[in-house]
Amino acid sequence: MNNSKLILPLVIGAILGGVVTKFALSYFGSNEQSSAIDADKPLYWVAPMDDNYRRDKPGKSPMGM
Repeated sequence: MNNSKLILPLVIGAILGGVVTKFALSYFGSNEQSSAIDADKPLYWVAPMDDNYRRDKPGKSPMGM
């Protein structure tokens, strides 16, 4: 089989695959935006003088800081 007959369908398939993937992501949405927002939120808050003191919201530590 001639290599030129094999290359053309592969190139066309790659282009069509990229177009279909781009369309599917734009139509159905991507989770990249929501995961970026979640990545900006802190997992927990740590007291400045005591690494073992961790809470789910900001506030004063037992030392008053």
